[in-house]
Amino acid sequence: MYIIGVGPGNPRCLTVRARELLQSCDAVIGAKAVVDSLAANKPVFNEYLPDKVREVLDSHPSIRCAAVVMRGDHSVKSNHKVFVLTGGDNTVDIICRRLCEYGYGGLPVTVGERLSYPEEKITHGAAGLIGQTFDSLSILFIENDCAIRRICRGIPDEDFIRGDVPMTKSEVRAISLSKLGLSADSIVFDVGAGTGSVSIECALTAYDGQVYAIEKEADAASLIKANKRRFGCENLHIIEGFAPDAIVGLPAALLRMNPDVRIVVNAVTLETQAETLECIKKFGFARSETVAVNIARSRRLGRYNMMTAQNPVYVITMEGGAAVD
Repeated sequence: MYIIGVGPGNPRCLTVRARELLQSCDAVIGAKAVVDSLAANKPVFNEYLPDKVREVLDSHPSIRCAAVVMRGDHSVKSNHKVFVLTGGDNTVDIICRRLCEYGYGGLPVTVGERLSYPEEKITHGAAGLIGQTFDSLSILFIENDCAIRRICRGIPDEDFIRGDVPMTKSEVRAISLSKLGLSADSIVFDVGAGTGSVSIECALTAYDGQVYAIEKEADAASLIKANKRRFGCENLHIIEGFAPDAIVGLPAALLRMNPDVRIVVNAVTLETQAETLECIKKFGFARSETVAVNIARSRRLGRYNMMTAQNPVYVITMEGGAAVD
């Protein structure tokens, strides 16, 4: 079994040795988002956890040589130590600029040039490395002593950049994400993304997947971009436009490409709830559920704490529909 790093996911970033191993192996194993980018002409198994990979190998004795592919684009914020192989457009300068953009410009970084050769050179620094020139094939080592390993649910509302755009409140977000049941490599569409609060939490949960925030308002799209930088969600893609046209061409777009899609709708008005129920009937979803969420928050009033009710929200879940023409 060979474990192959495929870089950020573009097949053009593969090394010659990685290509040789992929050609010679009997099967390719890895997260769906990673394997799909390789277009491997081999039997494919969408697993990446060690126990699941072992199950695949144990249940398929005909596989004598397997390639387990891993992508190397995990966010710096969730790992204490990250190694990056630079090259092409992926230069030390560009990487350091991106660290600064996402608020990590102060992290210590080390650049190793021409390692193992007589002209080997080690450079330590941080954001000050921006603008400097290094050997095109260098190693960049990034250290983050404050790495966050936990998956957040119901991030406090005040942590987001708000503006005047409506935002799904933290309690509703927490319930909606639990209904989505995301895995690490899920593909998510957040239609009418607003400030991007739902998109952000989906991107943090599906860290090996892709999240597409669909938003028609330019002001809201700008807020999503700002929150994307604040939370360091590089797997979040912002699509400005009207749904459903804005979704055309994106991967696994709802029922047309994925009959097993799971859809969660947050309805504030009775009209939206009624329209959603009609859609459930029209497209023949196998399972559906409606949960009425009534939330009240405490607020200080003199010497007392009073409860203030929020607008009720209907969280509607549907899945297992038939493919549409």
